[in-house]
Amino acid sequence: MEPENTHKFLDFKAVESQLTQAGLTSNKEIIVYCGTSREGSLLRFYLKHVAKYPNVRLREGSWKEYVSLKQLPAETIEKKNP
Repeated sequence: MEPENTHKFLDFKAVESQLTQAGLTSNKEIIVYCGTSREGSLLRFYLKHVAKYPNVRLREGSWKEYVSLKQLPAETIEKKNP
């Protein structure tokens, strides 16, 4: 999003190199997720409709639902008390 306007997407050319460095390219299948699907759906919209990446999907329910299913793999880190 634009720093001064959180309702306006950055131009794709401004972030293309960052996406590529992160391994996100238009020839890959990309699955986005977040805690509850709110941020993930925004990212999916950007990649699909602004960046024009053809294979972008949202993992609905996302991380919150996934970690509730104890049989699925997830790495955890114990918090240390300060």
